[in-house]
Amino acid sequence: MAAAGQKKDSTWTGRLEGIVRDSIHDYELSAATVALYFEKDSNLITFRLTGEDGGFSLDKLPLGQPLYLMVSYLGYTTRYLPVLITKQRPLLQLKEVSLIQKNRELPTVEIGVPPVQFNGDTLEFNASAFKMDQTAQTEDLLKMLPGVIVWNDGSITVNGKIVSKVLVNGKPFFGGDTKIATQNIPKNAVDKIQVYKAASTPGSILDSLLEINVELQRGKDIGHFGKISIGAGTVKHYEADASMNFFTKRNQLSLVAAANDVNKIAKDLNTILRNTTFKGIGTSLEYQPQLTVHGINSPTNAGVSWQYDFLPDVGNVKINKLNLNYFLNDIHESVSRQSKTEMVLGNGLKNTQENQSAYKNHSSDHAFNSKYEKNNQLSSFSTSLSFNLGHLHAYGSENTNSFDNNNVMQSQNILQSLTDSKYQVLNLTIDAEGKKSISKSHLRPEDYQVKYLLTARNKEDSRVNESEFIALKDVTLSRYFDRKYEEKKRDVEQLLDVRLGNFLPWIVGPYSPVARFKLKVVNILELRQGRNDNKAFDRIKSSGDYVINPALTSEQRNLVVNEAPGISLSRNIIRSLDQRYQKNLLAELILIYQFYRQKNESTQESQRFDLSATKFAPKLTINYLNNQYGAFQDSYNWSVEVKPDYPTSNQMVPFVDSINQYFILLRNKTLKPADRYELSFNMQHNNVSGDKPFNYVVSFNIGAIDKPITEDVTTDSLGRQTFRYINLGTERHARISLTLNRAFKFNSNLLELQLYGASNYAERPNNLNGFSNLTRSMNNTMSLGFAYSINQLIALNLSQQFRNYQAVQKEIKAKNLNSYTYSTVLSASCNATSRFTINTNVSYNNNSGYNIDNFVIWNATAIYRLTRAKDCEIRLAALDLLRQNKGVFYEGNINALTTTTVNVLKQYFLLSFSYYPRKFGNKIK
Repeated sequence: MAAAGQKKDSTWTGRLEGIVRDSIHDYELSAATVALYFEKDSNLITFRLTGEDGGFSLDKLPLGQPLYLMVSYLGYTTRYLPVLITKQRPLLQLKEVSLIQKNRELPTVEIGVPPVQFNGDTLEFNASAFKMDQTAQTEDLLKMLPGVIVWNDGSITVNGKIVSKVLVNGKPFFGGDTKIATQNIPKNAVDKIQVYKAASTPGSILDSLLEINVELQRGKDIGHFGKISIGAGTVKHYEADASMNFFTKRNQLSLVAAANDVNKIAKDLNTILRNTTFKGIGTSLEYQPQLTVHGINSPTNAGVSWQYDFLPDVGNVKINKLNLNYFLNDIHESVSRQSKTEMVLGNGLKNTQENQSAYKNHSSDHAFNSKYEKNNQLSSFSTSLSFNLGHLHAYGSENTNSFDNNNVMQSQNILQSLTDSKYQVLNLTIDAEGKKSISKSHLRPEDYQVKYLLTARNKEDSRVNESEFIALKDVTLSRYFDRKYEEKKRDVEQLLDVRLGNFLPWIVGPYSPVARFKLKVVNILELRQGRNDNKAFDRIKSSGDYVINPALTSEQRNLVVNEAPGISLSRNIIRSLDQRYQKNLLAELILIYQFYRQKNESTQESQRFDLSATKFAPKLTINYLNNQYGAFQDSYNWSVEVKPDYPTSNQMVPFVDSINQYFILLRNKTLKPADRYELSFNMQHNNVSGDKPFNYVVSFNIGAIDKPITEDVTTDSLGRQTFRYINLGTERHARISLTLNRAFKFNSNLLELQLYGASNYAERPNNLNGFSNLTRSMNNTMSLGFAYSINQLIALNLSQQFRNYQAVQKEIKAKNLNSYTYSTVLSASCNATSRFTINTNVSYNNNSGYNIDNFVIWNATAIYRLTRAKDCEIRLAALDLLRQNKGVFYEGNINALTTTTVNVLKQYFLLSFSYYPRKFGNKIK
């Protein structure tokens, strides 16, 4: 637990040992704070909490320098002892240090504060005990604390356990994102860092979750912070972003705005907030110019978020707050693609299609969100309402050439399209949960869980497609279309999930052995109502007039009702020994019977159908937790489930539109529900180690689908493809994944190892050109990363990524499909001085495409902080220094593999200036 602020050399070889006891009763004091300081300037050297036997041991101490030891314990008078460790006596044993209990009737004056102490069940680190740079942030303080590791991805562990939340004065800070709090709040505004266990979710077998609370100094709970940045570069590139955040005890208000033409895409308001922190983004690549994104994107964003706490001093149990936010995402996109698709057809035959396309799109989305939460120890209530409205305007052209098995071109299709659409989406969620107190468990069942979801959509599309299909050997098969579409869609989806109980104590009595189980009544009701009005018009070449196409014009009404009553029977077994271990076993069996009906009415008789089904859908889950305090925590989760897959109206009765001769979707009103069987397992391991945390997650899933809804595809010699959905055979699938994280913290250095791997296997039946076939596919992803940081001066990240797709056709003679991508990325950040930082990242890309060379992308950034407060910044960024960037993407599907290259962002340089306005606390008058 050495303090990271002190530099050690080879002369720091001293050692100090002792035991802390109560002076009157002579028993050991565990978790007492022992801190060692330099006598000359009171700088902290190291500190530790005593063990269960009251003992402590401090090593790597300076020799020949006057020191003093501070020993403190809650409710006792702090003791200060002079210490001198010499070369002749490098091991100093104090034996016993006795503390005297405070006289509660007499006031006492404490000199200094201990760096760490236990306050009840809360571990508290006192910020004032750590001397740091004046501009240090809370994240810098966390990195100095023993047992605390701030990982490269921003997650935090304490003694190996993952921190679920970082609160500020007991409340979520601007949405609850960890980086927003830890990278914006200055260390000199912090009073304490508190680590404690919060109550876990009711019904969960997991023990209490770990949380961190940043307690601000008195008067620092009001202020503001933010960032204003603007930049311009070569090739007329630009970027600008701004965020301002204001907070008081009850209110939190955020304002954001951003605009650029370098593919910096924010999916929501919090993306901008967590990437405009005072600390800076370091080696993070989340909200950066994206060189691998399709095309050139020019987004404009604006947003506002407000949180109001009805309880200004919130505890860990009571919550009563309201959140409102708005976010605008307006994007201009320009994309050019070249793709090559190879399709295997059986009997050694294949079809190859080459496509060139260019599109210009403009989309705009306005997102309004609100959420209200209120809970206490026995009940919780939350409701959220969101509303999105937006539009899309797109114009594009495509040219597709189709080649036969001998690579001779057989046909060509030229397409021009214009699309205008607008939409509105409303989402409402209501969650309510309540339970009786233990003293009332024998009364009638009053526990409840209610969840209601409502989604309402409205969409209007207007499209004009001009398509010319040219058959090179038989012109009678050529086709020309100039078609206009007008489509209006409206649908409403509702879900009501109600769970009531426990009924058993009421039925058999609270003292019956049967009452150890829990019995709940379950009812899930799904209701979907849809309306789809379609009109299609064909243009007459001779007159230029549009006339209605009756085959593609209809009015549809779709109704889906899925009523699923059932029961839930569960048993929770807990075995524990105080301060030693806790073991939980929770098993739940849910028995549900689904009554399903889908009715589709249409002015087109061929689109009418009425589908009814009754399905038994049981689910068994078993969860086991083994928490060995001070050693490790393992959790195991098994589930077995049977559930149906119901066909949709778009699969059964789509419009048969031949405007795209290379893909014509046909109807099949005979589709039936498929039965899905799933077995899943998940294991999580966390070792409890402050300096060497180690955690991993292993999961796998195997399943089968009887008579799955699959594909029937026919491709002719011209490359024209007809497609319909059918029920066929049995599908089998499996997935396995591994996530592993290991860290080594020593002095001020941190080494991280992160591994992720996933493999998906599927055996999917289908029909290809009249042959019954089985496609075996494998999709593999692996990522291995190393991160190393040295005293917050240098940070290095090295990652290797691999992706692979394979497909084999079992029943037909066909070529195997295979693709792979290797990517090696090295990122580095160096704080050359306290003001000057250099960031760089280099990626090497290796692809298995058609005539695609390997390429290297190299980016670099230089940053300099101005002023004494370091609140002004100049940044010079250089992107794609080697001018090698290429956009390469792969997509595999049944009997086809597509390799696509797209236009991407190329080399440019950009100079930007940023200002960080910030103030924590009112001025003292």
